[in-house]
Amino acid sequence: DFTIVYQRYLSKGTTEIFMTDSTGNELYQLTNNNLSEEYPQLSDNGAFFSYISNFDLSLWLVNLKTKSSFMVTDACTGYSWFPNGKIVFVNYDYTRIDEVKGTLWIMDSDGTNKKQLTKNCFKIIL
Repeated sequence: DFTIVYQRYLSKGTTEIFMTDSTGNELYQLTNNNLSEEYPQLSDNGAFFSYISNFDLSLWLVNLKTKSSFMVTDACTGYSWFPNGKIVFVNYDYTRIDEVKGTLWIMDSDGTNKKQLTKNCFKIIL
């Protein structure tokens, strides 16, 4: 038996996150705020699910046991869970790209201990 977390487009033009078991019989809506949540993933231990809010590109974590949620980082355009519980993510801001924005980062699942993994090496040509 396993759990599937997925996004579903709703008639109102937004996406929300849903969860079901492997039989498809038990369906739960996990988000319901009309902000278009996308790219849901379960943590390796199955205790959390995460998603990106399309409203402001923030990365959110939800504890499946307590149903509590919290933002772990902003300006996130993609991410992936590591087996050790850490999250690697792309820190991106559409308004600027510098040595920090547009690079890969890693952090603990609670949003602490953020560490930049790559740097942008570019030149501005006028």
